[in-house]
Amino acid sequence: MAPSVGDLRTISLFSRCSDAELGELASLFVEMPTAAPGQDQVLFDIGQPADSMFLLTDGSAVLESPDDELHFLYPPALLGELGALTGVPRSTKVTVRDATCYRVDALGWQQFLFEHQGFGLRVLRDVLRVAAEKIHRDQIRLGTMRQNAQWTQEGLREVLTAVKEHPGTPISTGIRDAVDALITRNRRLNVRVEPSVTMPASLYLDSGIATVVDLSRSHMSFSSQGPGPQVTRSPAC
Repeated sequence: MAPSVGDLRTISLFSRCSDAELGELASLFVEMPTAAPGQDQVLFDIGQPADSMFLLTDGSAVLESPDDELHFLYPPALLGELGALTGVPRSTKVTVRDATCYRVDALGWQQFLFEHQGFGLRVLRDVLRVAAEKIHRDQIRLGTMRQNAQWTQEGLREVLTAVKEHPGTPISTGIRDAVDALITRNRRLNVRVEPSVTMPASLYLDSGIATVVDLSRSHMSFSSQGPGPQVTRSPAC
């Protein structure tokens, strides 16, 4: 049994598609077996290959990020469509309960977009818009985090200065060491990013080419080829 055209039209990604296009798309979806009432069913987990996407028409879904942040989704909802389109491994864990779900193979989804170019261009444009909006939100959040880190650093230095002015108090040594450790940690705690699979980053060293693992404004991690795996951190240039 496939989802109805009405089910698909409620998804914002498909809202501007014709009934004929949605009818063809619906034929790609296959209804999944349902779990027992009240029992959770994991659709996919973090790091798994993105080999399919899902349509939730009944029940609920929980999206869990690597830092244990939870988001709840309710029907109608499309799940895993970006991974199924790009092949990027899953970045979240998705669990459904009391759900009616439909699944479509990633290759079938990609082939459908290729064969229906008008439909495919609309979908790609909408996906890129969503990605661009997310990047913009992340940039704002990163800027806020950097500003907060700077304010925290200044406040810790003021506390450390005040403690040093009263060295004779019984707790001054412990407080001074604790604040000094916090300043060091706050200085080193930078937001790091990993180069994407499609745009890898490398370092050309005297000993050969090293692969960049992650980097921030002030630090870089890279892996160099040798007798065994070796990861070195160094200040960014």
